[in-house]
Amino acid sequence: MEIGESYVVFVYLDDQSNRLLASSKVDNFVEHHNFDFEEGDAVDLLIVDKSDLGYNAIINNEFIGLLYHNEVFSIIQPGQRTTGWIKKIRVEGKIDLTLQPSGFGHILETKDYILEELKVVGEINLGDKSSPEEIYNRFQVSKSAFKKAIGGLYKEKLITLSDHHIKLAD
Repeated sequence: MEIGESYVVFVYLDDQSNRLLASSKVDNFVEHHNFDFEEGDAVDLLIVDKSDLGYNAIINNEFIGLLYHNEVFSIIQPGQRTTGWIKKIRVEGKIDLTLQPSGFGHILETKDYILEELKVVGEINLGDKSSPEEIYNRFQVSKSAFKKAIGGLYKEKLITLSDHHIKLAD
């Protein structure tokens, strides 16, 4: 730990000394089993720290999970609270998280949002070859969700697209 930095800690009362203590090893104070959620469930997240794989987060103030770097398209900081979704519950009981809902419903919402945006501005300088960051900054969705949404709009002949550009069909 460094002076002047902020850290997420677990605060507790020591049984023997009756003193208030804090530990940055929050993993020691959360449950690792007996969770009652399923893949796709929305959960409350508290970002704990950054790791080699991504960001460790406390789920619903009880459990620990991981947001992989490739699932994060915005700046997040330890101590930040946000909504997330259970992406996968692995065999060994570890929980993978995402900051975006999954499933077809999310794609339909994204399609509607892009279509409404196109009706207002006429064209958008994003497409299949745009960077994930550009897409997230504009629509707050992953590149994968964006591509599925514009693919659906294209199949419905509602838009025309190029590598870095989409517009309403004539």
